[in-house]
Amino acid sequence: MTKKLVALFVLLVVCVCSSFGFAACSCLNISGCEGCGKNNSKIDETANDDLESFNYTKTGNSLIINNIKDKTVEKIILPEETTTIGESAFKDCTNLITIVIGDNVIDIKDDAFQNCDNLDTVYYKGTEETWNGIAVGENNEDLTSAHTYYYSEVYPENFAEDTYWHYDGDNAVIWEKNTEPPISHTHNYVNGVCSVCGAEEPTVNPPQSDVYTIDGDYIYFGTYPQSDVTVAKGGELSSYVQTKPSNGNNNGWTSYHYYISSSNTTDFMWYKDVDVDNNGTKDYRAVYFTSYRPYYTGNSTSSTYQEDNGYNTGNVYWFKFEPVLWRILEERDGNAFLLSEIILDAAGIS
Repeated sequence: MTKKLVALFVLLVVCVCSSFGFAACSCLNISGCEGCGKNNSKIDETANDDLESFNYTKTGNSLIINNIKDKTVEKIILPEETTTIGESAFKDCTNLITIVIGDNVIDIKDDAFQNCDNLDTVYYKGTEETWNGIAVGENNEDLTSAHTYYYSEVYPENFAEDTYWHYDGDNAVIWEKNTEPPISHTHNYVNGVCSVCGAEEPTVNPPQSDVYTIDGDYIYFGTYPQSDVTVAKGGELSSYVQTKPSNGNNNGWTSYHYYISSSNTTDFMWYKDVDVDNNGTKDYRAVYFTSYRPYYTGNSTSSTYQEDNGYNTGNVYWFKFEPVLWRILEERDGNAFLLSEIILDAAGIS
C-alpha cells in the first residue's frame, strides 16, 4: 500500500460525491477491472480529515465511531485508528452499500448496522482470522451477512473465489482465482516481490569488469593491506625483509614520509610490498617503524595509537592485500559516488 493510501486511511472518510447525494468529501467508485480482478474501487485523492459528518470519541490512539449524522451515505471508509464502531452507529443507513474496515477494529457494538438492508460488500484490511476475532454485538446481521473480502497484498495461494482483495495503485481490487496470477498490470516491486501479483523481481546482472566487481549496492574496487597476518605469515615472509630501513637509508623500503615536528623526523616508518607468486599483483605489505607515529606533536607511547593497538617499534608487521569494499551512494551519468566501508590511509588505491 502506498504512502498516499496510508495517509488517506488515517483519515475518517465518508465516501461521498455530490452528484450521488453522498456526505463528506471522498468517493469510492466500483467499476470493472480487466485482467486483474472482477471489481475495483478507486479512492478520490481529494479526501480530507473533516469528521463533521460523525459523532465520535477519540481517546489516545483509539477512535470510537458513535454514529453518523447523514443516514443517506452509500459508501464509507473507516480510518486505521478506528477500534470501536459504537452502538447504532450506522443504524438505518438503508442506502449503505460498501464499507472499508481497518484491522484495528476490535469491537462492533449492538445495532451498529441494524437496518442496513443494502449493505453488500465489506472490504476488511486484515485476515479472516482477525475478522472472526472481532466482538460483534446483537442485531448486526446486515453486516455479518454481507460479502466480506480479506486483504492480501500478494496473490494468495490455494484460495477460494471471492475471498481476497488488494490495492492496485489507488484501486481496491478483488483477487480472481486464475491458473496463473494476473499479469495485466504494472508491477510494483517491494523487497523484490510485486505487491500486486506476487511475482519475483527479475535479477539483472550488473556489468562487471577486470577492475571492479559490483555486488548489489556495493562495489569491490582496488586492493589495500587490511588483515594482520603477522602471526600466520610472518615467519614464512621474513626472507623478503632481511634488511631493515633506517633514517637516511631506506634499503629498498618505501618511506611513508610522516612528520614528527618535535624532532623534524620524516623517515621513521616504512613499508615494503611483496608479490609472493610473481603474478604482478601485490599480496602482502610489511610495515616497520623506529618511532611512533603521533596523533599530536610528540612521539612517545602516550601520544600514539600504535602502541595502544599492540604495534611496537623495531618489529616487522605483515598485512594482506584484500579488495576494498565501497558503498555506492549515488550513480549519475556513468559515474559513481563511493564511500569506503573501512578507514583508509591518505594513499592512492591501486
